[in-house]
Amino acid sequence: MRIIYVTDIHDAFNNLERVFQMTNADLYLVAGDLVYSLFSSYDRAWQFIELQESFNKIKKTQALEGNLYTIANDIIRRENSVSEEQRRQAVDYVRLSDDAQRRLQKKYEQIAAIFAKFPEKQVAVIPGNYDMDLNVTALKNWNLHGQSMVFDGMTISGYGGAGVTTPGVPDHLSVPFNEFYREGKLSSEPYDFFKEEKPDILLIHHPPYGFMDILPRHGNIGSVGIRNFIDESSPKVVFCGHLHEAWGCRYHQGTFFLNPSNFGRFVEVNRVKKGGYFFDLIIEKKTLQVATLRKLEGSRLLDLADYLLTEGELRKLILDEYHINRLSNQAPRESHIRSISRFRRVKKFFLGHETETSKHMIRDLRTIYRELEKRGIHIAFDLLGSLNFGIANPGSDIDLIVYLRGEECVPDPNDACSIPQPLQAVFDELHKRNLEIEVCDSLDLDRVEQAILSENLEDTHLQRFAFYRATCRPVNLRLIKKVENLLLARPDLQKKLEASVREYIRIMISSVRHIYSFKKYQSRLIEKGIKMPAEISDLLSKYLREA
Repeated sequence: MRIIYVTDIHDAFNNLERVFQMTNADLYLVAGDLVYSLFSSYDRAWQFIELQESFNKIKKTQALEGNLYTIANDIIRRENSVSEEQRRQAVDYVRLSDDAQRRLQKKYEQIAAIFAKFPEKQVAVIPGNYDMDLNVTALKNWNLHGQSMVFDGMTISGYGGAGVTTPGVPDHLSVPFNEFYREGKLSSEPYDFFKEEKPDILLIHHPPYGFMDILPRHGNIGSVGIRNFIDESSPKVVFCGHLHEAWGCRYHQGTFFLNPSNFGRFVEVNRVKKGGYFFDLIIEKKTLQVATLRKLEGSRLLDLADYLLTEGELRKLILDEYHINRLSNQAPRESHIRSISRFRRVKKFFLGHETETSKHMIRDLRTIYRELEKRGIHIAFDLLGSLNFGIANPGSDIDLIVYLRGEECVPDPNDACSIPQPLQAVFDELHKRNLEIEVCDSLDLDRVEQAILSENLEDTHLQRFAFYRATCRPVNLRLIKKVENLLLARPDLQKKLEASVREYIRIMISSVRHIYSFKKYQSRLIEKGIKMPAEISDLLSKYLREA
């Protein structure tokens, strides 16, 4: 069973539709905060928040019962016993609350229209603290709040809302999160609900206490009732959201906890945090096999990290260090080698104009490694030449670095791996399709791994691996990353390797073929009517001048 899990949509309806278009899962789960803006302008939103604060004070000082909407309507009815200013504020509060409700209903109609476009996709959704009761909206047929469903033999139960008061959301519309202490005793509706349903999977917006629930300067703010249920019953998976910084996957006593961070953008005091994050996971025989944190970036889906349970321990395989660092609020790592930094920035520009031929060739290479995996051969590629820059045309060569595991690598006189017969057969097949392939180098990943662990700077496989990873484009990144992450975790070793990497880059830059290639790539862009920006042209000139 494949599940796509998304939370905190924050009005990003177009991007939600793109995920539906670009993925093919058995089940789509959405955990609330579907909307973010309840008013047509910031001015109206701030006006409502000020009125909300004012009526909260009235409620507290006068010990009034009921929600603020009821209190405001009562003030309007008591026309002769309240001040004109208070009555005006009450009228404005009711008017703005009604406007917010109408906008909410229209937004839920937009989401329902997206779901209806994909009738073949099974979808379940719960509300967050920005949402209203979905049972009285266009999303009622997909609402799992306070309900359960059985899918692939697993019971999935949903409970939405959050144990907070959300400024800007009318309290009479908010979905109540009924958990509180009374005379020192916990009363928890979510606990009672889950205890009754006995789910294998929890779909919640508010996280459980102690897992994915740390709020800076406040500590753990999760639900004690949900945590109590988890401790007693050990469900298989808990999907949660609400706290965007508490993202990731954790494993505790048989239960996986997943929060992919926000899917829609989130406005903070000093920045706007972009979204697009979601989980793509596989569950087989009621066991989570792998959870991949992904990101929708424009028209592309990026794989950021895999989470796998290995020998009882949850392992995180980082696939995209740049975007993981950004999600972690860390500055993306830049190469200390100026030539490589310039090379990467120029390459990023070219990749922004990738040709359909390049995409087709890469699909062919993916087919190769997947077919070989079925035969027990583990293989990956790094791309050189025009395919590395996404500028391949019909008739372009495919220049490859081939990575093999040790058992498939037989060293040749040039200290590379000879190509095993099954792989050669696939290359022959591609030649029949008029695709010209040149294997420029081949490396033993097991040998590279051992060189990293022993910090053997003299190992030429390690030196070449570091150079290719700094400059090339991968196919079957997961196999490569299992080794590369060992190197990235050793910054001192990386720094020591810089001398050999600098030498490789110097040799590459000084190659007449390399300089000619850039002229060729520029010509292909010009033929398509694409002009290189002055900034990129200047970077390329500085890069090539280092020859």
